[in-house]
Amino acid sequence: MKTKIIGLALALAVFGSVWLVVSKTNTPVPPMPAHPLDLAKVSPTTEGKQIIEVLAKDGYQPSEITAKAGVPTILKMKTQATFDCSTEFTIPQLGVRVHLEPNGETAIEIPAQKAGDSIYGVCGMGMNKLEINFN
Repeated sequence: MKTKIIGLALALAVFGSVWLVVSKTNTPVPPMPAHPLDLAKVSPTTEGKQIIEVLAKDGYQPSEITAKAGVPTILKMKTQATFDCSTEFTIPQLGVRVHLEPNGETAIEIPAQKAGDSIYGVCGMGMNKLEINFN
């Protein structure tokens, strides 16, 4: 009798485990909430420039951007309670080095670039990267 009870308990445990795994894999996963700046916002200005908005917090969002070539660019670096190395932002090839405040927005002027050019930004520790490709 004791063996039958142990066997039944073991069978129920195995069945329950299999059911749990199968039911979890068939359950649709709800979509992740969209980050407020998860897609690059590249918009023209009335002065013939383009504006790119990037969120600096635990890296740069988005981290890869395609922008229009031949147009001066304003890179708006936005922060929202940012207290990590992404507040120290540099674009070495342009000689840009800025400290971003924990909350706010910092505008960086980028001269017009040729089609095929890329600009690379990096945080103070070199861990987080931002790439802007001009087409």
